[in-house]
Amino acid sequence: PESRSTPLLSRQWEMISQFPDKILTSSRERLLTNELSGEEYTGALCSMIHLDHKTPMQEFITFLTCRKNAILSLVRSIESSSDIDETKTHLCSMARSLQLAIYQIGCIF
Repeated sequence: PESRSTPLLSRQWEMISQFPDKILTSSRERLLTNELSGEEYTGALCSMIHLDHKTPMQEFITFLTCRKNAILSLVRSIESSSDIDETKTHLCSMARSLQLAIYQIGCIF
């Protein structure tokens, strides 16, 4: 009976072994966005810490790099905007993003 179940286990393992990489990719992409709640950023970071086999300090640096890139994207939007209302919206998003990054650092690291 065990020898018959081994091919099934092998196929199942092949199917599920792809999930960690997909979860890591999705988590990194999520850190680059500015529309997530604090809980969603926390979930992405926790996934990365558990699946990436890196130290918390390495993930901290990854987190800071992702947040920096997201904020720089907002700065570029402000620089290219000629509409005052659009600029205000981008500034508010940038302030929220900075606030959330600081909050996440305090909660997770």
